[in-house]
Amino acid sequence: MQFLYPGFLYALGLVSIPVLIHLFNFRRYKKIVFSDIRFLKEFTEQNKKQQTLKHILVLLARTLAITALVFAFAQPFIPSNQLQSSTLSNKISIYIDNSPSMEAIAEKGSLLNTAKEEALKLVKAFPDKDEFNLLTNDFEGKHQRWLKKKDILKEIELVSPSQTFRNAAEIQLRQQSLFTGQANGYNFWLSDFQQNLKLDGSVTFDSTFLPKPFILEANQAQNIWIDSAWFPQPVLHLGSNNKIKVRIKNGGTSPWENQPLVLKIDGIQKALVNLTCNAGSSETAEINFSLSDYSPHGFELLLTDFPIVFDDVYYLSAAAKKILNVLLIHNGEGNKHLETVFSLDSLYAFSDMPIGNLKSELFADQQLIILQSPQEMSATVYQELEKFVRSGGVLLAVPGVKMGNSFQTFLQKVGFGLNQAQNSKQVFEKPSQRHPLMANVFSKLPDLAAMPTVNSWYNFTLNKSHKTIISLENGQEWLSEVGLGKGSVYLMGSNLNLESGNFVQNALFVPVMLNLPIQAIQAAPASFSIGKQINFPLPSEAAGKVVQIKNELADYRVETRLLNNQVFATLNGISPKAGIYRVLADGNEITKVAFNFPRQESNMKFYANEEIEAKLGEPLLVQTIDAYRNTISATGQGKALWRYFLLLALLMILIEVLLLRLWK
Repeated sequence: MQFLYPGFLYALGLVSIPVLIHLFNFRRYKKIVFSDIRFLKEFTEQNKKQQTLKHILVLLARTLAITALVFAFAQPFIPSNQLQSSTLSNKISIYIDNSPSMEAIAEKGSLLNTAKEEALKLVKAFPDKDEFNLLTNDFEGKHQRWLKKKDILKEIELVSPSQTFRNAAEIQLRQQSLFTGQANGYNFWLSDFQQNLKLDGSVTFDSTFLPKPFILEANQAQNIWIDSAWFPQPVLHLGSNNKIKVRIKNGGTSPWENQPLVLKIDGIQKALVNLTCNAGSSETAEINFSLSDYSPHGFELLLTDFPIVFDDVYYLSAAAKKILNVLLIHNGEGNKHLETVFSLDSLYAFSDMPIGNLKSELFADQQLIILQSPQEMSATVYQELEKFVRSGGVLLAVPGVKMGNSFQTFLQKVGFGLNQAQNSKQVFEKPSQRHPLMANVFSKLPDLAAMPTVNSWYNFTLNKSHKTIISLENGQEWLSEVGLGKGSVYLMGSNLNLESGNFVQNALFVPVMLNLPIQAIQAAPASFSIGKQINFPLPSEAAGKVVQIKNELADYRVETRLLNNQVFATLNGISPKAGIYRVLADGNEITKVAFNFPRQESNMKFYANEEIEAKLGEPLLVQTIDAYRNTISATGQGKALWRYFLLLALLMILIEVLLLRLWK
């Protein structure tokens, strides 16, 4: 027999108290005067023997009661064979899933609170000599060490909801690294076992280190969430012709009917639309808004849902584009069609420049340069044009009757081989709507749409990887793109005049030309997902300055680096809260950035018990924590005897009472 708390055995000294009471019996006797005691003598001798026996029995009952009570507090047990064969302490790793889906409500409150309560019970089932490790989705450094029982209980109490989720491979690798060279290990997972845990072929469990899963189930799996939001237009304009598209998903079993979706810009409500989303489906809404200035703005989209609320808001950041510069380089004769089309929108600033007055230092300020059938230009100018494209600019090359050899040499260098002009009428094929140049131009192009025709065109070949945008009916490419550095070179098959064809009069002409400068914009994403390695571009004025992201609740210092003349911010080891942050360079705001919770946790789909059993390759522990605690106690501590000693103490007290009351 062994004791779980042997320190209580020191209390056996209390046994001396009843012994002392019985040795020094301080009872005071009364004097009673009798006329004659001859008749009492025989009775007194007999009664004295009975009283001595009674006192001995009472003393024995009291002594045994105290001894049994002390033993009960010391928790004696008979060790099992497993415990007798090893004196090593156990190593117990407990993973508590504190991802957003654990905010769901169960019978005893949120799933996370239930998991914490059950983890506390689990720890208490193990002996004090064992060591424990706690793991959550935060993967904190303090959880990379072994703790004593009293310390792990405190750590479990401190577990709070996290915006991060982990898959099974990450959790298993983290736990297994702690058990290197360890024996007598236990591995527990307390989770709702959502399907994004990915218990598939991507994770391989060691057969000697299989996790013991305890499944936590919510009362219901109802959740409505904002899955994503984006700006369908490549650039935002000053004024009211801007749109946001929002995708809502309903993962529950009940429809979400006529509920409000709110748009806030910089914390002020700007729009509201009512939506209906049927159970198990999704809906996409479009919201119009206006911007009154060119400053960076924060956008919030909100809906109301309970109890899963982390995905009820979606954040974006963006700013209206001030201007897109377009430069036409020509032989001395401009192009009225180009001048007209770029005057349709104040976003564009169109200028033209003859080759004789060319100033290459202006190239860096342009988004689009149109090179219209140039005659001879110096190699230096072509070098500057190539530098412009490689740094992210867009160059449109338009052939013509009078072209210099240097122009064709340049085209050959970037990937185009320009052949002889062809004088035959050709009709355009439908353009490729997969190319960004044609994206969102037509919702659906009619089968009988009037396509442009060309009367004269150039046959060209491509000797590099390219993208075809428009082809002629004979299969010859007419508008193609070749990537060069961070930018692109586009080549048209004919000139932009009425003699060459009617393209400048066709409906395709306007969107193609207006979208070309937009291809030079390398806009930062409107939002970033938390939990991934995040690198986001910054304006050039951030170079060499102290950069931080800040809002009302948090303030983080970020690292910056320069790559290909572009400044990037890196959140090394930082997991910001979801929201909109001001980006400050030396204390001055230069832009805004938005972070959102990952939406993988939004879909309330869970593994069934049978699936978990099949994935783990061993029978699932379907007992409750309480039942498994008893299993641990029986296995690790052997047969507990404290209840028997407690009953013995109560029995001795009862015997004492009976002796004192009934033995007269």
